[in-house]
Amino acid sequence: MRRLSRQEVVSLLRDAGIEAKRSLSQNFLVDPEIVEAIVDEAGVKEGDWVLEIGPGPGTLTRGLLAKGAHVVGVEIDKRFEPILPQSDQFHLFFDDFTQFPLEKLDQFSEMFKVVANIPYHITAPIMKKLAVHSALFSDVYLMVEDVVGENLVLGHEGKKYNAFDAMVGFLFTSTKVLDVPPEHFVPPPRANSQVIHLAKHPVNEAQVIPFFHFLDQAFAGRRKMLRGNLREFGGARNVEAKLEELALKPTSRAQDLTPHQLFALFVALSGKSAK
Repeated sequence: MRRLSRQEVVSLLRDAGIEAKRSLSQNFLVDPEIVEAIVDEAGVKEGDWVLEIGPGPGTLTRGLLAKGAHVVGVEIDKRFEPILPQSDQFHLFFDDFTQFPLEKLDQFSEMFKVVANIPYHITAPIMKKLAVHSALFSDVYLMVEDVVGENLVLGHEGKKYNAFDAMVGFLFTSTKVLDVPPEHFVPPPRANSQVIHLAKHPVNEAQVIPFFHFLDQAFAGRRKMLRGNLREFGGARNVEAKLEELALKPTSRAQDLTPHQLFALFVALSGKSAK
C-alpha cells in the first residue's frame, strides 16, 4: 500500500467534496513524514493487528497498511467511504467509537495495538473506553492536543491534575513520543498536537469502573477534602482513619495523592482486594 503525499490527500478530499466538520473535530493529518514517524514509533510490523479510531481520509491507515499490518478502522463519517483504501487487510466499521461494541474485534484478533489521530473533543470518552477494555490492547499510541498530552505525562505533578489524569495514570505510563505542529494538518488545528504512548499497567479489570466512579467522587471540587467528598464510605472519620493508615494526611485533597495512593484508598474504603 503506497503512502500518499500531502497534495494527493488534499486532492482526494477536494475531488470527493469533503470539507472538515468542526463538530467532529476533523483536522486531517496530511504529512507522510509524520505518518511514517508515528508508525515507526508505534513499532508496527507485518502481521500486527491495529485499531484505528477515526481514520478519516486514510492517511495514517495507508501508512499502517504499508508496514503489512491488518487495520480495523472505526469511523463515524460515511463521506470517507469512497476514498479510504481498498484492501483485504483493512476492515472498516462506520460507527461512533464511543458507542462501538468492542466485542466485534474478537472476530479478527485477541490483541491489538491502537494507533490513531483521535477527535480531540471526545478524547476523555475514548480513553475511558480504551481503559475499561485495556485487556484487548498491547499498546496505545494517540494523537492528542498538546495540553492534554502534557497533563497526562505530568500526571500528579501537573497543575490541572484531575480525575481523568488519575485514571490514566493508574492504568498507563504516559510518554510523549512526537510533537506535531498545526501545519501538518488540513485544516490546521488551533493548538499544537503530540503523539503519546500509553504503556499498560497490570490491573484487575473488574475494579476499573468502580475505581473510575470513586475518582469522580474524590475529585468533586478541587478545594474539598477527601473526608468530605468520600463521606459515604463510612463517614468522614472513617475516611480520615484510612488516610492515616496509609500514612497520608487526614486533611488530604484528591489532587494531593498519586493515582496509586488513590487506588490504595479506594481499596481500603471499599474493602476490595488490591489484586
